Amino acid sequence: MKQDLDDGETVPAKNLYTSPYFSLKREYAEKCCDEWKILSAKHGLLDPETEIESYDASLTPRSDSYIGDYETGVWAVETAQSLYVWTSTKIPYTHYVVLAGEDYIGHRHIEDKLDSLRHVAFPFRRDALGGIGDQQRWLREEIDSYHPPGQAGLDHYAVADGGEQDE
Repeated sequence: MKQDLDDGETVPAKNLYTSPYFSLKREYAEKCCDEWKILSAKHGLLDPETEIESYDASLTPRSDSYIGDYETGVWAVETAQSLYVWTSTKIPYTHYVVLAGEDYIGHRHIEDKLDSLRHVAFPFRRDALGGIGDQQRWLREEIDSYHPPGQAGLDHYAVADGGEQDE
């Protein structure tokens, strides 16, 4: 689901997509990750702040807005190249979490690039998270239980009274 825009009107990519499912992915990315990107069927790999117009394109073959087999192949090659450029600027032990569906990451060029990364997780490829409802539940649990690195369980180390003894 995308935001309705007037012809020629643009918004940051992160604001174009308005479905509850994307909103949860965005909330997860903004809370739990240092940086995030959007895979767009029209634009490939996007920075969330990139201004774009609304569009009607999909990589899902059964969709009315499917861009076609040839165009999907071109998209996969170009997007894999963008992934290569983006990830090549990161330190080797960067952790990546991929929240995209198989229609977006199931292409050989994309899979090859993602498989070349040292630490990459595909939580939605797990058998237990087969449906969107399961994926949304997982996202909500991850968001609600997230603690920034180094701050997990800090409440166990707090001193409430400043450490002074009562007499």
